[in-house]
Amino acid sequence: MPQVTFGEWAPDQNPVGSPGLIDITNAIPSASGYSSFPSSVDLKGPSKIAGVVRAAHSGRTELGRLFTAIFEADTANKFKVLWGSGDWKDATDSVGTILAGGSEDSRPTILTYGDRIIIIGSDIIPASVDTSSGAPGTETLASIANAPNANAGAIFKEFLVLGGIKGRGANAYAKASSGVHWSAIGDPTNWPAIGTAAAINFQS
Repeated sequence: MPQVTFGEWAPDQNPVGSPGLIDITNAIPSASGYSSFPSSVDLKGPSKIAGVVRAAHSGRTELGRLFTAIFEADTANKFKVLWGSGDWKDATDSVGTILAGGSEDSRPTILTYGDRIIIIGSDIIPASVDTSSGAPGTETLASIANAPNANAGAIFKEFLVLGGIKGRGANAYAKASSGVHWSAIGDPTNWPAIGTAAAINFQS
């Protein structure tokens, strides 16, 4: 069988008059020219996510624990955390009410504040996973009392700031699509009633 010599793979060169190749399919450069791809190998890692991922966030907690957290929309909405390696751990609250109203229109957002992993959304009860104690995978979501539903969120210095809010609990009357509300200083789970002495004391 006659051999055909191909030029160097040169995708960065002008294709007009180039002595090399611009495109290569199903081959990789080797010392003597080109070689076919080796056989595929299954990568070891966490199990496949069954549902649709509506939000994802990777980070490091204050204690230095690496994680990836996702909001998975399946037959039931779930909050799962992957701690560095291993497999996904279901951190959904035992009752399942926190994420029950979440959908693709909820704009879910996952944030990290210190050792807390927080999820918010327009139709999601604001909640957090406290990772400061216990072995990885044992923590579950706990709702944040009086914090509003929100279309957006961010960590600013020592505050959890939420925007596009729809009030809950003691702050149920606070509803503003363009408004913002922030937590007590240093504690993203403390949301005093707006205008009260407690709110003033905690700069909320």
